[in-house]
Amino acid sequence: MQEIIDRLAFVTTALRDARNKFVNKRHDELVRFVFCAIDKEIRIVTTLKFLCAQVNGYVDHEFSIGILSRSLLMDMILTMEIKQLCVNHENNNKDELTLKVKKSAYKFISDGTTHIIEEIRGSEKYTASEKDNLIELFSSLFHEAFEIKNNSPKLKADYRVNLTEIAKNSLLKPNPIYNDILDLYRFYSKYDHLSHWTALSQSIELSKRLSRFETVSRLIVLHSRDLLSIGYDFCEGYKSLLPTIEGLQNYWQEHDSLKQS
Repeated sequence: MQEIIDRLAFVTTALRDARNKFVNKRHDELVRFVFCAIDKEIRIVTTLKFLCAQVNGYVDHEFSIGILSRSLLMDMILTMEIKQLCVNHENNNKDELTLKVKKSAYKFISDGTTHIIEEIRGSEKYTASEKDNLIELFSSLFHEAFEIKNNSPKLKADYRVNLTEIAKNSLLKPNPIYNDILDLYRFYSKYDHLSHWTALSQSIELSKRLSRFETVSRLIVLHSRDLLSIGYDFCEGYKSLLPTIEGLQNYWQEHDSLKQS
């Protein structure tokens, strides 16, 4: 367990250093995606580190570890789409690839907006006029992703995030890292979704459950490297991320046994 805690501590330090490079700068859709993903990961990994230090004395902490892990694994699946765009790009036109990557990032950061709009629409706290103004405000932030139907903004089909579709496309070419991400996401989904399996999952021996999380902690190192690499490769003014990327890559090579990335 101490090895896992040390790994999480290393990632937290690396990401905090990287996050500082995004502060007080203009964010386009891609920079915003990378920044929000890093910021979320720091918060989750910090909590995971605390829970891991306590889990031997409070075994129920492993359940919380699983739910938090699922959230990060979901972000890893999103990042898989961007990695696949890079792998499958058929020419050396960097500008063309950048546009594709930015469209994916725009989709990811705008997707949640439709849920906010639905919450506003169903709220009893606002008048009809206030609802219209708030909905217009939120949809205007991501105007490319929305179209007006029946005087109301609707998210365009091209901007809907479909994890199942991303996962399906990622498996077209064998990749053990992607297989691990998807397998663990499915496993921890049983923690997060209330069903017959929610309680039964806790009957699995603790050491076996923690072994799964050890794999998650290794994947967190790669995910951090990949997020920062997206910033380095496609965001103007972020070449200073390179030392942190190299530090994560070196840590992976020196400490972790999963070699294919």
